[in-house]
Amino acid sequence: MLPWTTYEAMYDAAVSQPETFWLEAAQRITWKQAPVSACRTRADGWHDWFPDATLNTCHNAVDRHVEDGRGGQAALIWHSCATKERQIVTYRELQGRVAGFAGGLRALGVGQGDRVLIAMPTMIETAIAMLACARIGAVHVVVFAGYAGPELARRIDDVAPKVIIIASCSFQGQTPTPSVPALNEALAAATHRPQACVIVQREACPASLLPVRDHDFHTLEQSVPVEPVTLRSEDPLYILHTSGTTGHAKGIVRDNGGHAVALALSMELIYGCKPGDTFFTTSDLGWVVGHSYGVYAPLLSGCTSVIVEGGASASAIRALCHEHDVKCLFTTPTQMRLMRQESRHLSGAILPALARIFVAGEYADPTLLEWARSYFRKPVVNHWWQTETGWSITAHFFGLPEHESVSLMNDIGRPAPGFRPKIVPSIPGEQCGEIVLSLPLPPSCLAGVWKDGA
Repeated sequence: MLPWTTYEAMYDAAVSQPETFWLEAAQRITWKQAPVSACRTRADGWHDWFPDATLNTCHNAVDRHVEDGRGGQAALIWHSCATKERQIVTYRELQGRVAGFAGGLRALGVGQGDRVLIAMPTMIETAIAMLACARIGAVHVVVFAGYAGPELARRIDDVAPKVIIIASCSFQGQTPTPSVPALNEALAAATHRPQACVIVQREACPASLLPVRDHDFHTLEQSVPVEPVTLRSEDPLYILHTSGTTGHAKGIVRDNGGHAVALALSMELIYGCKPGDTFFTTSDLGWVVGHSYGVYAPLLSGCTSVIVEGGASASAIRALCHEHDVKCLFTTPTQMRLMRQESRHLSGAILPALARIFVAGEYADPTLLEWARSYFRKPVVNHWWQTETGWSITAHFFGLPEHESVSLMNDIGRPAPGFRPKIVPSIPGEQCGEIVLSLPLPPSCLAGVWKDGA
């Protein structure tokens, strides 16, 4: 239970007593060696969170919930808008599949610190691959499944993966697109050579496996299972590339400990979710929202996560929310506009379990938010964050008993704990300018940039 009743009390605690604040937040995580300090400045100017403490993110996201009696609870619920397939995986089943696939990766020579490039659509196997990397201390690098050969080659050369994992196809709408031709083109163009490629065979478009190079994903799942390794809090969990709008795409490096603490806190503080609740994000797992709130945050918090492949229609979102008693829906303004267009032929949604809806990723105009509130008859709010931060810079805080003013609901919210944004005028005396964040950035923000000292 959160110790604050108001936003001001919560935010002031993070500003005035950051060590106490974040060490208390760290109690949501199971540590091998608990942290004794919250933050340490590195020689390069970056900061390590919970330095020298040890843990394993996969254990926190999967194993400990099985140990605590949640083994039979659904961990992941997957729906494909392309193939209409559905799959529900319990925490116990997820533990077995992840441990087995982690053993398969280790048999291919993957160890702590090695990079594993994952180029797959949103699937159960994508989450399994991510968690298996976390289990053995490998660094996963998830990239867009639809990349053409040249773009995929650039990612391969950037991170030098020991193993590449793909699905045999992805989908454009309901049309399958084979993935192996792009992989072959990328490997022909790249200077780096991975030790192995792993392919998830899909019924719509099975691939021919090349001897020696290629391995079947589900066969590797049957490998001897491995236990989670102990990692330092500051050890890297994953690399995720930015969109590259400021030049070449940069690999954001995210740590284990700070990431786990901030995401677990955010589920309770911002989204108002507790263990056993169902959280649904429409984001692709290749994007930061998919990493943070499709996989890690819900699982770290003992929740059930609903994930979808492809663009879900308004009727599909309604059906999934109703069928799985979704408490919190996280989507984009673009998805919301598509829902508004389709909903002209639908009555308002009646979803008793749904408590609130969040949007992020782009501007959400007040008219859109008001439509969504009218259609869903629930609170609908915007919040702001980026790939570099991994969670909200500003948000609305549904975990606090204080009820926020209606006048604030169309804004992007107030700063999350540890974020201290301010505007530096481009021209002296002007009110507008650049938004800057003071150091240290809070837990879960980038621990550095790949190949730039990280």
